Amino acid sequence: MMVPMRLRFAPSPTGQLHVGNARTALFNWLLARGAGGTFVLRVEDTDIERSSRQSEAAILEDLRWMGLEWTEGVEAGGDVGPYRQTERLHIYRAHTVELLSRGLAYRCFCTAEQLDADRHAALAAGQPPQYVGRCRDIPVDVARKRVENGEKAVIRFRVPADREVVFQDLVRGEVRFHTSVIGDPVLVRSDSVAAYNFAVVIDDALMGITHVIRGEDHISNTPRQILLYEAFGWTPPAFAHAGTNTCTDADSGASGVMKKRGRSRGAHHPQSADVCAPAVVASRARRRRRSVPACGGPARLRSSPQGHRGHDLICARAAASARRRRPDTAGTLEPHAECRAGDAGKRDPPVAHRRG
Repeated sequence: MMVPMRLRFAPSPTGQLHVGNARTALFNWLLARGAGGTFVLRVEDTDIERSSRQSEAAILEDLRWMGLEWTEGVEAGGDVGPYRQTERLHIYRAHTVELLSRGLAYRCFCTAEQLDADRHAALAAGQPPQYVGRCRDIPVDVARKRVENGEKAVIRFRVPADREVVFQDLVRGEVRFHTSVIGDPVLVRSDSVAAYNFAVVIDDALMGITHVIRGEDHISNTPRQILLYEAFGWTPPAFAHAGTNTCTDADSGASGVMKKRGRSRGAHHPQSADVCAPAVVASRARRRRRSVPACGGPARLRSSPQGHRGHDLICARAAASARRRRPDTAGTLEPHAECRAGDAGKRDPPVAHRRG
């Protein structure tokens, strides 16, 4: 019996929704919708200092603007909530105790200065920086006594030595990591808040997530997460890592990886003046790699050369052709002025862009 697909989008409410995050949300939504599965919205707000309910509300507004409705999660409810990580801290604590009791995690008392010195030493030796294991062999009773005496500590996962972590990426095929380059990741910070790699594994497992689609910048997190799935006896979801979006400046031609967030809403935000909701959804759904002329905006977005299945996300006439044919949108759409001007003398009619 096939398990119904369950996918999630889990933004961090530390700023505006970035167009790359919007792409990730859209990929997950499209797969869930196409397979008759469930699209879950979870908020990863464990960055206490930078997270805010204002940013969360803005992200939810952007998702609705794109037409990406969720049937489970924040504001929608569900059977496996709560759906904000700050409301799930007790769940993370219980799983931390389990790992500590089984010797799969340990308390680390290294200072920031020590870790920084270790990092510089590794770089100077031409090695990838990773935790050197200084606190791995501290006896449990000694570590507990130090914590009781007020000494700050993080909790690290004990990565098994000398083995390979192998997984099948739905985009890239087989991916391998040797544990010698992973190091022992932090599970719980010194303020007792769960770190990303720990919380995301627990949440995905307990929420029954079957497929995780995310950016390629998360590939290095995947072996750590798979080891945590194994430690708890859980089956990992299927992973797909999409290529990174890059931005090409229309004037200079210079390109680079797009910044993830900004304080203001600009050309990299999905609701900027140069990117409209129908174009966002339709251009991604079309899955074409060719460039489409922009509507006169300052930035044209394209896939990274390293991304195998990244696609154009720009305000374009052809991108919204499907929306033009929808009779239920009649009377609610109007062309951008730039599109009307750009269509003078062109064969194709102007594309309507939903406002607001």
